[in-house]
Amino acid sequence: MHDEGFREGRVTTMKELTIDGIDIKKGMTFSGAGGHANYIVILETFLVEVKEKLEMLTKCIEEKNLSLYTVYVHALKSACASIGATEVSKLAEALEIMSRNGESDVILCSHEDFVEKVTTLLDNIQEALKDKPVSQKIDNFNNNEIIEKLESLRVALEDYNIILVDQLSDDLQLYTSHPTLGSSISEILHKAFITDYDEAMQQIDEIL
Repeated sequence: MHDEGFREGRVTTMKELTIDGIDIKKGMTFSGAGGHANYIVILETFLVEVKEKLEMLTKCIEEKNLSLYTVYVHALKSACASIGATEVSKLAEALEIMSRNGESDVILCSHEDFVEKVTTLLDNIQEALKDKPVSQKIDNFNNNEIIEKLESLRVALEDYNIILVDQLSDDLQLYTSHPTLGSSISEILHKAFITDYDEAMQQIDEIL
């Protein structure tokens, strides 16, 4: 497991990717994608996880659970920033500050508009990616690096260090196409994203 291996990645033949509401260049820099193929993988993961996160945020509103709302909207803020969706990330940041300050009435007034903007962003991403062709294998994996990042992520999860969890999750996104570990890493990142930290740590332990 600790030897170097190969990643079965994907490269697209598109000349240029443009998405309303996203600075592609900034997103590729912030996410550390290293190329369009990896960036597309990140966007595809973003689509799935953010849809689920929106449902959780709405549930928090219904249950008047501001503390959990803060956790989820923080995760959304970081996820949007990492793909270059700066405007939506700033909206999430404003909601995070409101929730930390206990401004439930203001959040109630702002939440629906926020959900609408995020939904529009998701639609824009989905539309931009639907006809993008993919081809050949790319890049090498360093399995030692994967293990090190998983070990660091486990510590961050155990310490409930949300900022570090976000950073390491962004790094590990690039390994979700690993031929043997990819699906497990995807599951771990999904659990971390929905703040099911105990389950994420258990899955990391199974790999390590």
